[in-house]
Amino acid sequence: MLGFVRAAIFAILRAMVDNDWTRILGRPGYKVYRHELDERGKRLKLWARRKRANKQLVCSGCGKLVSDIVESYERDVRDLPCFEYLTTVVVELYRVRCPDCGVRTERVPLLPSKAPFSKRFEDEVGQACESAAAIRVARRFGLSASTVRASTRNRPTAGHPVRVVSSSFIQNLLFGAVTKLSNCLIMGGGPSCGSPVFRSWLPSGCPRYDCEDG
Repeated sequence: MLGFVRAAIFAILRAMVDNDWTRILGRPGYKVYRHELDERGKRLKLWARRKRANKQLVCSGCGKLVSDIVESYERDVRDLPCFEYLTTVVVELYRVRCPDCGVRTERVPLLPSKAPFSKRFEDEVGQACESAAAIRVARRFGLSASTVRASTRNRPTAGHPVRVVSSSFIQNLLFGAVTKLSNCLIMGGGPSCGSPVFRSWLPSGCPRYDCEDG
């Protein structure tokens, strides 16, 4: 049954034309002009370029509109998967000549960084890191753990950057908390037990006992 479903999906994808892929890609101002589907490798590759009406280029240095195109080039970008197929989009970009900055690459909001990932792919990885360890997220997306940590280090969420915490950091944090608590309750603690530093480790509403010097 599973094999039949996969064969049906492949048949549907194979029958799609470039205009269909343009709608699925969902990149305003861009169109797909070529596509390749690898059934064995479960990979999909799309080639996209600007539409003729979308020729307003922005300098990546100063943000001004420019019209002097120096050259075009292609950039491979990992995008969200389509069904079970890993998707790569080859985007045609431009180098432009800015009166203030000289020759610079154009600014593309869909590609916010120099990493080979689209913005929505980075957002998906970042959201996954909010509820799972980096190594699990890396396994899910077929990336290295270091790549996942680097792509989410400066990603904003609710006004704050995502913090990818390693297991060793958590272990050291817990060890420090247990040590402070055991010194107070088991060994008599001393005056440091009533200090604001120690009290900050206790959850709100927890009974607080001050140790006496012995």
